[in-house]
Amino acid sequence: MATETAAQAEPGTEVLIEQGLFALDDRGQPRLIGSRCRGCSSVFGGRRRVCLACFGRDLEERLLEPRGVVYSFTTVFQAGRGSFVQAPYNIVQVRIPEGVIITAPLVECDPAAVAIGMPVETKALRFPGESGQVIVTYAWVPAQAGGGKEA
Repeated sequence: MATETAAQAEPGTEVLIEQGLFALDDRGQPRLIGSRCRGCSSVFGGRRRVCLACFGRDLEERLLEPRGVVYSFTTVFQAGRGSFVQAPYNIVQVRIPEGVIITAPLVECDPAAVAIGMPVETKALRFPGESGQVIVTYAWVPAQAGGGKEA
């Protein structure tokens, strides 16, 4: 299970790029972590202590749906130093069934083929860390047949 920090991990150990952002399911694929307000039922991406809709403090952590549809996108033509994605690629905003919009790179797709409404799903990306660990992050990829749900 990828729960250690990079500084604690032995070489070859999987380490999540950021704790609390997502969890890996039993197939090693990412499930984004969100919060749901028990008072008003609003759902948010990430862990929250206060509901952004009603300001309630009774929130529960939940795993968000791993599929959605492209809501907006832009193409990156020059990747930053140390980027795990080669340019050109798209950064997409994806609306998942809970109504939350999640921003992340879209990989395994020709940047010119992206369209609003395109079904996508999360995929784990693994790359070598500086001390031999395996760093795990996530990105969006085009959904397999039977893909993303309209939100």
